[in-house]
Amino acid sequence: MDRRLGGRLAAVGLPLLVAAAVVTLVLATVPKGSDRVEGAAAHGVQLASLLDWGKLGAGVTVPRGLSPLVATAKTPNVLETTPYIVRSGDTISGIGRQFGVSDESIISINHVDDARLLQPGVVLLIPNMDGVLYRTRPGDTLEKIANTYKVPEAAIVTANRLGDASIRPDQELFVPGGHMSSYSYRRALGTLFLFPAQGYITSYYGMRRDPFTRVYSFHNGIDIGNSIGTPVDASADGQVVAIGSNRIYGNYILIDHGGGYQSLYAHLWRIYVSVWQWVRSGQQIAAMGDSGYSTGPHLHFSIFKDDVPVNPLIYLHY
Repeated sequence: MDRRLGGRLAAVGLPLLVAAAVVTLVLATVPKGSDRVEGAAAHGVQLASLLDWGKLGAGVTVPRGLSPLVATAKTPNVLETTPYIVRSGDTISGIGRQFGVSDESIISINHVDDARLLQPGVVLLIPNMDGVLYRTRPGDTLEKIANTYKVPEAAIVTANRLGDASIRPDQELFVPGGHMSSYSYRRALGTLFLFPAQGYITSYYGMRRDPFTRVYSFHNGIDIGNSIGTPVDASADGQVVAIGSNRIYGNYILIDHGGGYQSLYAHLWRIYVSVWQWVRSGQQIAAMGDSGYSTGPHLHFSIFKDDVPVNPLIYLHY
């Protein structure tokens, strides 16, 4: 173990962690917008002082919305979480296998934004059962939440020690057996966008020389070269919101994926979808071409977040 990490653990009360067979944690609501700390921002987790929470010491990261109480005896079907300090080489899926829970459950309860950015030293809370967190909204009832996730209402009551069926807005509840949406799960795993076509990258995102004028200009996506007719697939689930043709992009398709994400497919030869059609990740939507402002057969592919182009290679899963 790294000496610095070992010293940090000693400072935060590692002997007490070792002495406790299980630290029982239950959900409680905390104010939204709490400050994040260095080293945890990539995971969407916060540094909370455990000095007054079970006397474990300061410097341990815990997820938003979770407030550890004193350790108690295990109760069947009641949510309990165990702190786990991430080590070098750890992965969410590997930690899940170690504890016998799904990676989805760990991602949800710890508000992990990108599982690929897991950093050593961060403390994750590992639930004793599969499920997901849900933040209540005005008008929610336990019956409505249970029906949405297709789980028994009583299971939610028991897991969260609610005592009755009363809940309030902006409260975080653990839903045993619940699942994240496909969009949220794949985004956290870094597999939200799949490579849209076979081929080789001929031009990257960023400043480049225009292939015709040789003047430097900004290229808002990547170009994937291959032969005319090469299948072009939807990079992620979504709805086709625009199909058109212009002198720059030639024939193009724009897909909205929710969450502020959109993807653009340009220089197409043939288009196999229609506006407002829902498409699945990996579904063929077009054939590669060289229409528009093009030096040869290729696909121009862009990803936009809140109408701003972002580097597709950060999001693409090969």
